[in-house]
Amino acid sequence: MSPEVLDSLSVLGVAVLAQGGLRRGFVAATVLLFAIGVIDFRSDVLFFAEGPAWPAQVALWRKDPRHFLLIWPNAPWKVNLRAGTWSIQHPNKV
Repeated sequence: MSPEVLDSLSVLGVAVLAQGGLRRGFVAATVLLFAIGVIDFRSDVLFFAEGPAWPAQVALWRKDPRHFLLIWPNAPWKVNLRAGTWSIQHPNKV
């Protein structure tokens, strides 16, 4: 997200300072980058909205510290928080 914002601000800065056809091109690029950012942000929000419920995961872990916390939406990423060791399990490498 940060690189997109910084790139957009840089292009906006050039659009403000440029003149003529160059200015119109950079204004168009700024509008395009803004639209892409909005679409990307919306898709990220929807993607993360489907993830595991953290309060439920933490409650299960508190009851049984051997429980692996589910941490990533739409893929069974797990974190092991057992005392003395921790690990993250990738869904394709379990």
